[in-house]
Amino acid sequence: MRFQPPPGYQPIYNPIVPYTGPIYGGLKLGMSLFIQGTVLNGATRFAINLQTGLVGLPDIALHFNPRFKPRECVVTNIKKGGNWQTQEIPSGTPFHDGESFQLLFIVISEGYQIKVNGSDYYLFKHGMPVEQV
Repeated sequence: MRFQPPPGYQPIYNPIVPYTGPIYGGLKLGMSLFIQGTVLNGATRFAINLQTGLVGLPDIALHFNPRFKPRECVVTNIKKGGNWQTQEIPSGTPFHDGESFQLLFIVISEGYQIKVNGSDYYLFKHGMPVEQV
């Protein structure tokens, strides 16, 4: 059976990191963003930002930030008008040195349903309209 990409499918393979690029047509309810990666040995953190633009100081609708040192945790947040809001720290972390991962952000009416390695991890509630992302 051949893979049939859904409408709007926009693959990006092996991007130069850090990567910044558009989501053509903007983000909408029902869309998802799939990321595969590996935590580099000795990494202190990495971040994925869903933001309102590519230049200047855009607002960030979702800041997803796994951290490894000095404490393993995942920090999520929103940045509006240049100001960070109250961080949320889900319990536990599924990310570890040297391990590969699969991340899926699904846009639902309540927020971003975040899955890691196929399992539900966290629901981050919307803090700004999805259409601005």
